[in-house]
Amino acid sequence: MKQDEPAKFSDGGLRGDESVAILERILYFHKIVNPDLRKGDTLPNIDGYLQLLNNRRIEVGKLEVQVKTLEKRTIATRISYYFKDEKFISYCKNSRQLPVLLIGVDREQDVAYWVDMTEYVQTSYTKSIRFPKEQIISKINRTYYDSWKRICETRQKVWDEHLERKRTASQATLKKPLKSGTVLDYDSLIKARSSLKIYTGYRYYYPFIDFLEPFYLNEEGAEKRERLRMIFHITEEEELEIINKLSKDGLLKIIGDLCLVKDKSLVNALMGEIIDKEAISLDFLTNMF
Repeated sequence: MKQDEPAKFSDGGLRGDESVAILERILYFHKIVNPDLRKGDTLPNIDGYLQLLNNRRIEVGKLEVQVKTLEKRTIATRISYYFKDEKFISYCKNSRQLPVLLIGVDREQDVAYWVDMTEYVQTSYTKSIRFPKEQIISKINRTYYDSWKRICETRQKVWDEHLERKRTASQATLKKPLKSGTVLDYDSLIKARSSLKIYTGYRYYYPFIDFLEPFYLNEEGAEKRERLRMIFHITEEEELEIINKLSKDGLLKIIGDLCLVKDKSLVNALMGEIIDKEAISLDFLTNMF
């Protein structure tokens, strides 16, 4: 009986791994960026992270990165990469905190080119992404570092402003007076649980992560999560199981201790169900959080 042969590595996979290795060699040569990259497509949509270091080897910026192998014909005409689908573009559109870079590697010349996946690049997308020739990564050119540092600083500023707007909006909501006669008590809690049928699964937990943004898994978000567990009548262990399942199902993005929803349409649909069922009133939520 013929034994099954071991699985073969695809040519595309080997080329991709070689491109990652070339990029790593260049970055390690300059010692100003630490590449935390994965080979073999172990991460969805990205290949890992680039950590910018100062002269004391302390991280001063971080970017997400997708590494692609450039084909000879595209290098000869114009430096670009053709995408078969829009998964990566969709990922970039949903990315919030960290900038996303697309890096194309010329394996023959041992150089790479980069482009910041800005909103302009995303909206200009027509199956291929073009790399500016001056945005080169090589052993004799390290100008990419200053550009990436500026990108990180700009994105961090935008992110901080986003969080501040969220905090301001949250504080404004908390200051709204409750309707006359509205009282938060244990009966209200029981009604909320019963109306939502929360005990059947994690379905209605999802929109609350967006409602309570920023939603942290550390001490900063402990009070919010404790009150949310009261509504859902779950333990801390059960809460972590729900969050892990949402992440595994591709509905949640976790950056450090921060949780971000990835499907706004589903959030809106579920929150619509909650409102239609009159399961939880705005007054209840305002008083609870």
